[in-house]
Amino acid sequence: MPLADGEIAAGDIWRNDSMAGTSFTAQAIDDVAEGVLTEVSGTAFRTGEHRFVLDPRDPLGTGFVLR
Repeated sequence: MPLADGEIAAGDIWRNDSMAGTSFTAQAIDDVAEGVLTEVSGTAFRTGEHRFVLDPRDPLGTGFVLR
C-alpha cells in the first residue's frame, strides 16, 4: 500500500488520466485500523447492462469465491 509504505502521505492527491481523455482523482484521507480511508472523484457514464440468469440445475448455484 503506497500510504503504508510511505510512498504517499495522507492528503496527497493522485490523478489518473485515461487514453480516452477521462480522468479521476483519489486522495488518501487517513490511515485507519482496517485500511485506508480514501476519497475518489470523477465522472462515469453507463456503458452497458448485464443480465445474470441462474439455472436451478447448476451445481455451482450462485457461483464461487477464489481466495
